[in-house]
Amino acid sequence: MSIKLKTFKTGNSLIKAAADLLREHMQIQSNCPHAIMLSGGRTPIPVYKEITLHPSTVSDNLHIMMSDERMAPENSPENNFHNTAEMLSALCIGNNKILKVNTSLPPETAATQYNDEISLFFRHNGRLTLALLGIGIDGHTASIFRSDDIEKSRNRYAIPVTGIASLDRVSTTPETISKAEKVVFLVIGNDKESVITKLMDNPDSVIAGQITKDIRNTELWYAA
Repeated sequence: MSIKLKTFKTGNSLIKAAADLLREHMQIQSNCPHAIMLSGGRTPIPVYKEITLHPSTVSDNLHIMMSDERMAPENSPENNFHNTAEMLSALCIGNNKILKVNTSLPPETAATQYNDEISLFFRHNGRLTLALLGIGIDGHTASIFRSDDIEKSRNRYAIPVTGIASLDRVSTTPETISKAEKVVFLVIGNDKESVITKLMDNPDSVIAGQITKDIRNTELWYAA
């Protein structure tokens, strides 16, 4: 695997380019269901706001898949889906085309339910055309923080991740992400320089690199 690094002069230019990328994938015409994976965290929120302000048309078969979720109520700013909801409403994407975690359930139950929903999507010949991901300063992506999380993810599309952060989580797995036809990491900020260097020089030393090592079309978009 070779990650292609694309740098931007400003965070705003990265945000506008990411919004254009999402719009491009939202308009893909396909006879089968196709999905875009959206991430949580701070970085993509301005991207979602940009699309909310300037929505585009979307294809009839477009689905949205959340990369991971904090087990917070859906009306909480800690909830990743909450931060996409205004955009999805502006795009008129109905709940029947959104794959998300039911945070009213215990993490284990919610993960099983999410695993089954994603499995059904792929059994119906669904395509994951784009996975938009972030990277933490510790190198995690989605809510996969440890090598142990990767190990327990085998043959699953979603797992519970508990006892690490302030909130328990449910995350998609490397198996899910590996189905993406294109993966783009969005990274803004000088505090991420160290982990980016590790990822580019030695992907296996970083969880995000371990997860995407078998994906041919992987890019890292960065603005300091």
